[in-house]
Amino acid sequence: MKDIVIKGTGNSRLLKTSLGAETTWTDALSALRDGTFPIDLSGYNAEGIDVDGTPLNTANLLADVVAELLGGDTSMTPSQAFERLFQLCALKSVAITATLPAAGWAKPSGSAKYTQTISVGGVTATSHLVVSYAAASHDLWLANEVYCSGQGDGTLTFMAAAKPTQNVVANVLIVG
Repeated sequence: MKDIVIKGTGNSRLLKTSLGAETTWTDALSALRDGTFPIDLSGYNAEGIDVDGTPLNTANLLADVVAELLGGDTSMTPSQAFERLFQLCALKSVAITATLPAAGWAKPSGSAKYTQTISVGGVTATSHLVVSYAAASHDLWLANEVYCSGQGDGTLTFMAAAKPTQNVVANVLIVG
């Protein structure tokens, strides 16, 4: 879309009135002052315009077919359409906690790190995740260098440089 650019020469609009030829200037001026002067804005005068803008109409602002796709009708306004788009596109994230039992850590042969895989409902192999320590597990998480190293359908795998001696609680945000 582009804005109209008026030259500022006082001749950008065309007016048409239904006042008869017998109307005096005094009557016309009185009607203008009273707000009863009948006019139609019949368009632009090309001589008074530098750039013709995109017309503001339903087809350009919110076509009926778009309103219907958004679940509205021909009375839907652009503001209502944006609100509906926001509702349709809003992320539906889920925050959960997951506990890593102290007894669940194992050190695979040849590995320098401990590992543990736990079940976490809602997680998939392709989920977008944010995983961090729960506040109560802050010191334990950092002291043992715990981190989430992988995910699968319904599972998260964690690694630790040292074996935690207490349960570690993780906050998991599934961004969806």
